[in-house]
Amino acid sequence: MVQNDFYDAFKASLSDPTFDRIYVLSHLNPDGDAVGSACALTYLLRLSGKKALYFTETPDHKYAYLSDAWNSDRYGGLFAPEHFITTDTTGFSRLSKLPDGFSHENEFELLLSFVIDHHKCNSFSCTHKLVLSEKAAAGEIIFDLYKNCGIGFDEYSAAAIYTAIATDTGCFRYANTRASSFLCAAELCEFAPGGSFYEINKIHFETKSFKKIKIESYAVENAIFRINGALVFSVFDSSERARLSITDIELEGVVSMLRQIEGVRAAFVLKQQPSGEFKVSVRTDYTAAFGGINAAELCACFSGGGHDAAAGCSLSGAPDEIIDLLESAAVKTMNSKNASV
Repeated sequence: MVQNDFYDAFKASLSDPTFDRIYVLSHLNPDGDAVGSACALTYLLRLSGKKALYFTETPDHKYAYLSDAWNSDRYGGLFAPEHFITTDTTGFSRLSKLPDGFSHENEFELLLSFVIDHHKCNSFSCTHKLVLSEKAAAGEIIFDLYKNCGIGFDEYSAAAIYTAIATDTGCFRYANTRASSFLCAAELCEFAPGGSFYEINKIHFETKSFKKIKIESYAVENAIFRINGALVFSVFDSSERARLSITDIELEGVVSMLRQIEGVRAAFVLKQQPSGEFKVSVRTDYTAAFGGINAAELCACFSGGGHDAAAGCSLSGAPDEIIDLLESAAVKTMNSKNASV
């Protein structure tokens, strides 16, 4: 859908009395962009007089400063939704949580009013769908949505959108960071306490639990290197996850840490699920200017997807077999102007 048409349709819906009782949804194991963009969107709807709730599994405690968006107590508990909006979520199977009575995709899409995403592989079917893969984060799209709807920022909305953008750009270090990312953050800073997002940055980029340090230590000490150190793999099977009581949320960021090892072109973390399959998180050195291993293309080989430098997929089998498959795919998807693995 054309960008301006989407914004016009969304703005018009805010004046429609039948557009109410709205659930905003995001993806499984919600990260900063999912939480931040969903909270900011929920808040925008409430400012427009709508009954809206961020319907999700409870996010990690580090997002507690945004918890009002998913706290249903303000409405005396959950309410029956009449409209759904998704953000930062590629498809139905990736949704974090589903309301009762909407376990099938066709039932869900009957109430799906708007889709907002920055992943090229978005598969939702919706009349009002906006996918802007050039945006560093879904939070940037929500920033533009506020502007187009004529709704001003305040401390809460600024914190939510900043969280989305800062976490998805690695505090403005990743290759997906654009000038627009900095410009959004600069404007949002005007609404932060004391004109600074220091506390948010400290929470997300300078604070780790002792348990997280132990998890990262295990990942490094048991790392498997391939192709002269260009690829690194870390496996968290069911027994190891049980030993350390590791959740998927606690494994967030481990793959990016491994990617920081000198000489590594691509990092992989294999996380075994109760079903026995492994969820695989991938981070690579890919940039548009210099090429590299394209994470999205690599994961697409296994029906996964994501961004050029950050993606994921799921695979079944023994860890050694999965690592062999991923290594082969990494070599095949190498796209470099001046180097190879």
